[in-house]
Amino acid sequence: CDFFDDPEVARYIPDLQNYLAGKDYFLTPWLAYYLETPFAYIMTAEVKKRDPGLWSKWREKKGKTYSMDLLIGEDDFLGKGMSHLLIKKFIDENFQHAAAFLIDPELRNLHAIHVYEKAGFVIVEEFKGEHDRFAGIPHIMMKLILSSRKSP
Repeated sequence: CDFFDDPEVARYIPDLQNYLAGKDYFLTPWLAYYLETPFAYIMTAEVKKRDPGLWSKWREKKGKTYSMDLLIGEDDFLGKGMSHLLIKKFIDENFQHAAAFLIDPELRNLHAIHVYEKAGFVIVEEFKGEHDRFAGIPHIMMKLILSSRKSP
């Protein structure tokens, strides 16, 4: 995957093991299934007031705001028009209490940006990544205010 490939993916395994063992971990990992086939990996985290930079800047003042990352991991599920529906259903079923979501794709990831816009996200800011392998890479912050989201 061009935008979510991490050659050091094994470094996340201890974090996932800690999460599964019930230890505190700032991200919540989710797997999406179609029938019995896992096809997507979603990560969410609550955006706290004390979080640095852009995340806290764009969080809603009333209600909870969450960050999200999404990866469709099975090639057979790519290009089927499912991603925006997955996002909507995922949020509807698991985050009725949330006020907003934030997502930060790379600026050159036009497909993801299109999907997120279809799910109701709007671009709120362009910025350059600051951490690890994303440092200096142009990204955009996108926000979904749940009360303004359209039905599928």
